[in-house]
Order: sequence, then C-alpha cells, then structure tokens
Amino acid sequence: MYFVSSTHIWGSNIIKQKYVPHSGDFNTYFNNDQVKASFLQEIKNLFNDGKARYFVPEVNKPIYVQSIVSDLRIVGVEFVEHE
Repeated sequence: MYFVSSTHIWGSNIIKQKYVPHSGDFNTYFNNDQVKASFLQEIKNLFNDGKARYFVPEVNKPIYVQSIVSDLRIVGVEFVEHE
C-alpha cells in the first residue's frame, strides 16, 4: 500500500535555462468558485492524517502566497511555525 506524502500543484518553468517561479494563485487556475472549493476540500482530505508537512509555495509574489494560505485556511488546513 502506498500513501501520498506530498503534492506539487504548480509545475516548474524554465526560461532560458533559468528556473522561474509561477505567477498566480488558486483564483488564477480556477475561474469557478465551486470547482476551486471542491479542489481545496479534496487537498485537505488527501492530507488529513495528522502528519505535519512542509508548505513550499512556488509562486513569485508574496500576495499569491497570502492568497493560497488564506484559501487553504478557509477549508481548515492548519499552518504551524517550524520549530
């Protein structure tokens, strides 16, 4: 039996042999709030096993990180400070 321990939502961009973080948040990828809400709930369900995981945002602006964190918190994902 295999268990998912992590997921990567955004793929990597390489432009002119240089890594480039992604631009956008969940609103960029989902133009339907109901689809976005379903996606976020399923992400929460997928990792709802009591294990702590690292959150590694791969986006290029702090406002996108804030938006992603806010959306995840709305569905009940908890964030804790790394010790």
